[in-house]
Amino acid sequence: MKKAGYTLPVAYGSEKSLDGLGLEGYPSLIVIDKSGRVRLVHTGYNASKQLQAELSGEIQTLLDERP
Repeated sequence: MKKAGYTLPVAYGSEKSLDGLGLEGYPSLIVIDKSGRVRLVHTGYNASKQLQAELSGEIQTLLDERP
């Protein structure tokens, strides 16, 4: 991630640490809010505008919830 210049937060874990998230494959995109609740899960590659809009909407909702 660093070599590619990505600056978004990325979490790495073992298969055991991911069991509770119900992931079905890789790559997986998971949005977790500040209290640890899973807000969005997407599995597999998808560059569609629909996923971009859904992800943007979820991020905006989380930003709007900030104090």
